[in-house]
Amino acid sequence: MARFDLYRRQGRLVVDVQADIIPFVGTRLVIPLYEPGEVPRSMARLHPLLATGGQTYALATHLMAAVPVAELWQPVGTAYDHYDAIVDAISVVMNGF
Repeated sequence: MARFDLYRRQGRLVVDVQADIIPFVGTRLVIPLYEPGEVPRSMARLHPLLATGGQTYALATHLMAAVPVAELWQPVGTAYDHYDAIVDAISVVMNGF
């Protein structure tokens, strides 16, 4: 498992945002991806648009959660190209700016 890997969980793509230096604790912090129209766009920094696999998704940062590692099977891609936007969105949640 690596930070910014994409997984399918319960029929939805999620991006793993947990730092790789954290030892195995049985969970990973993930953020789900939604269709752009399903996430409020009033705060674009909180919900940046990410293009992957030929589709565009909105990062639903406000729904960030820890999930059991057992629910994350094989990665289906990576969101590493969106590193700055993802880290910025997490900063908005944690710091308010």
